[in-house]
Amino acid sequence: MLLRSLSGRFARAVRDESRTITAGTGTIWLDDLQCRGTENSLQMCPSSPIGTHDCGHHEDVWVHCGPVAAPTTSPAQTATTQSSQVGNSDVIRLAEGLRPNIGRLEVRYSGVWGTVCDDEFGVVDGTVACRQLGFASLHRLVDPAPGNGRIWLDEVRCLGVETNLQSCGGNSLGDHNCQHNEDVGLECVPTSAQLRSTIRLAERQPVPFGAGGRLELQVNGLWGAVCGANFSMVTANVACKQLGFTRATNVRNTQPRSGLVHNVVQCAGTEYMLQSCRRNPEVCSARQEDGRIPVVYLECVYI
Repeated sequence: MLLRSLSGRFARAVRDESRTITAGTGTIWLDDLQCRGTENSLQMCPSSPIGTHDCGHHEDVWVHCGPVAAPTTSPAQTATTQSSQVGNSDVIRLAEGLRPNIGRLEVRYSGVWGTVCDDEFGVVDGTVACRQLGFASLHRLVDPAPGNGRIWLDEVRCLGVETNLQSCGGNSLGDHNCQHNEDVGLECVPTSAQLRSTIRLAERQPVPFGAGGRLELQVNGLWGAVCGANFSMVTANVACKQLGFTRATNVRNTQPRSGLVHNVVQCAGTEYMLQSCRRNPEVCSARQEDGRIPVVYLECVYI
């Protein structure tokens, strides 16, 4: 088991009880490992939670690895295997979400995508998954559309220090008692750079301690102005924080625009991005006779 997780450079292990080894020092990470032999890494084997043990360093494991035999797979097959190894960010995704940061949590093993059961899955586990996906943190657990096919992970138990979900404790790969109505769903908080990439102040102008401009959003890849109807100061504060400012100081309607206009219902104020606020096509009722809609002009400050 250990051998395959060492970059595939060794083929087999030889147990040698007669060999004397030097005891290690520092933290003992793994105890009570119970691998089946089908795992690609030790982190996928059932074990005590990371760092939980009742051992001394006189019990450290020593392994003698034998050389690998001549390769029997093509370079393309080898590349496929490496790209799906546990711990890489390309083996975890959020599927069928309205935005890239929300959806059903799925992991990939041997080229096959499968879901994660929500048994024992909590905020700490979701935070590890969101960070592995490249987001800042977890916003909340959600009920996703049920998946299909394999359920790879169950009883996931992270400590919060792991860099990937597959390093957390839990059942063996594929060992579960779940249905797809128990699939885990996540809404992750984007990083500051990700948040700012979908919002902007067009025709931006300096104002004391900040900037002002026509508010525009990117939704489903399309940029558009924001309808001025029912756009409150609470909603304006959410927008300014997403832009990297501290708060809003002025919000008003500006020159009517033709073309794409996004509708935004008033935010509650706890959202981290305008795209998380409820949107309703009926909200933008300020259309003028020529068909144009007044849109939001926003001023934000850093203080």
